[in-house]
Amino acid sequence: MALPEDIHPVDLHVGKAIRTRRKLRGVSQEQLGDALGLTFQQVQKYERGANRVSASKLFDIANALDVDIAYFFQGLAIEGDTLGAANDAGEILALLSQKGGVELSRLYLEMTPDQQVGLLNIARAIVKSTAHDDQAQAA
Repeated sequence: MALPEDIHPVDLHVGKAIRTRRKLRGVSQEQLGDALGLTFQQVQKYERGANRVSASKLFDIANALDVDIAYFFQGLAIEGDTLGAANDAGEILALLSQKGGVELSRLYLEMTPDQQVGLLNIARAIVKSTAHDDQAQAA
């Protein structure tokens, strides 16, 4: 995904982390905005990375969402960093920031180990089938 020139990747990452944590806590944009003295539109802009979050506001957001401020930077790729943990955390954040990602993760955790394996097998089959269909259409 190409970023608009005016959105810094760190702002986008922090925004996604805010959105993910807010959703995990079951807090609406309006509720978070009220807690911070902001409109829900301002919260939306922070979450999209369209507006940069100041250090003091990020501190307030961390308090409102009951999380350490370092949470918002977890998985952030540092130039030249090849550690798998940073990439894994970034992928988890990407999953949770997608529509349905939080619900999917909650449901997955409620499943038995056998159900989890079954779901993973279904997901693998869907991806494999989609990749095969894409290759067939390209030919």
